[in-house]
Amino acid sequence: MSDAMVVAGWHHGTESGARAISRQEVLGIIVRMASVQLAPERIDEILRRYREIVRPVHQRSEGLRNHYVLVHRPSGQMRLIGLWDSQEALEMALPTLEPARERLWEEFGEDPTLEAYEVADAL
Repeated sequence: MSDAMVVAGWHHGTESGARAISRQEVLGIIVRMASVQLAPERIDEILRRYREIVRPVHQRSEGLRNHYVLVHRPSGQMRLIGLWDSQEALEMALPTLEPARERLWEEFGEDPTLEAYEVADAL
């Protein structure tokens, strides 16, 4: 593979006009991840609430490259993963993002684990 790589669903030739990003652009991206355990039968309800409460905020957030909601239906495990241009971009979004995130977390019945990581290396 060349120095261009596919990250967060961006690559040449997509209808959305997405583009490949270089390895250098990937390094330093901030990955923020929330993990929570739900009753498996609540997954679709929580996904619906995410789409109502948090997705609109994410769509307006500058510096958010992409966001994923991952579920493991048999166990009820859910991961919400955001890829941010930088720590500064994430911090600028927090005043708007945090109230929406907290509203969604009220739906969970427990506080998810929230972590942030810097991409330090990539293939």
